[in-house]
Amino acid sequence: MRALVVEGPGSCEVREVCRPVPRAGEVLVRVAHCGVCGTDLRILAGTFRVPALPLVIGHEIAGTVAEGGPGAARARPGEPVAVDGITSCDACHACRSASPALCEHASELGIDEPGGLAEYVVAPERNVHPLPAPMGTAAGALVEPFACAIRGQDRIGVDLADVVAVVGGGGQGLMHTVLARLRGAARVIVSARHEPRRARAAEMGA
Repeated sequence: MRALVVEGPGSCEVREVCRPVPRAGEVLVRVAHCGVCGTDLRILAGTFRVPALPLVIGHEIAGTVAEGGPGAARARPGEPVAVDGITSCDACHACRSASPALCEHASELGIDEPGGLAEYVVAPERNVHPLPAPMGTAAGALVEPFACAIRGQDRIGVDLADVVAVVGGGGQGLMHTVLARLRGAARVIVSARHEPRRARAAEMGA
């Protein structure tokens, strides 16, 4: 299959790699869309350390189920899904405290394991979530970053009539802008360096 492989700082290429085979409890997903996160750009620049290179990057993934490995019976072939890129151990203190994102033994697609900027990716079945039919896989690739924004809003506690300041008008900044307005904020102020980003933030309700 084809994949975008980071060879080293500033060096990447699309090339043929072996198509992954799902192991027990895993699902093979045919990737339809994969976002490019700031982390991906830092890996390419050499400013974000990963365990090993070369590496297929990408962790904002959506596609369709291609096949399940042994014991993976829930995912149906052809079903549109979003993929949670973080795999937890279910045994450490963080996992047992319902905080799997803080797992002491976590691994992440596109960082520790081959990611989604490829034709196929494998993930544990519990990390593969069906998408509602109207959503589609293009929007499905935004599930992971949008979940981060929702978690941030929950922690902040944005409420009715609040004034909210968002620093940055990139993808996360725009998501926070939309969420703050949906939560009833009276005013959302976005600080962004470039005029196109400021204009887009205004369109989103800033």
